[in-house]
Amino acid sequence: MINRAINNLAILPMLFLAACAPSPSLSTDPGVLWALQQETGIEVLTLDDLCIQRPPNFEGVIVVGFLVPDLGCSGNELFVDEEYGSLGRLTPTALAAHGWEQEDQRETLALAWVREALFAWEIVVEEAAPEFATAGVPFSPPLTQRLGEGVQVTVWYRGQPGMSPEPQYFQAVVVFSGGGQLQSVEVVNSFTVPFEP
Repeated sequence: MINRAINNLAILPMLFLAACAPSPSLSTDPGVLWALQQETGIEVLTLDDLCIQRPPNFEGVIVVGFLVPDLGCSGNELFVDEEYGSLGRLTPTALAAHGWEQEDQRETLALAWVREALFAWEIVVEEAAPEFATAGVPFSPPLTQRLGEGVQVTVWYRGQPGMSPEPQYFQAVVVFSGGGQLQSVEVVNSFTVPFEP
């Protein structure tokens, strides 16, 4: 019994050191994986299961998705300064940290958020691609406009290719409230260009 007590005492310093060990940094992909495992409790995740984006205009923000075979990246979870949650819940936090309270910055921030976070896994189309002319669909570049204290953003984006070789394009209208909440995301137009081998 005395030996067992001595052995238990010998383990205590190791447990203390493990508890005090620094958490991996979110500045690295393995650190993001570790943090996600802690938040979700899903230990079987590997880096091959994840899609990770660090929006260039939003320091401290990391967008995390999950790789779905034959479809691409799915989901928009966020770390915002190490706080983990859904894109819907943490959008106001991220925007507030980057100047949303300045009304003259809101349209710029809203468009950047749509490009870099909301559609992190798609490609926002800045100029008319040849497929628009092929499909006979008029193109309009990204547009922002004020809605009272909020902002509306209208963009075309190209969907992920997934299993289909046919390009798919979608036009979305995204509305932010005056407080930076993501109020709505609505696809108002779309088209697919038939694949020509």
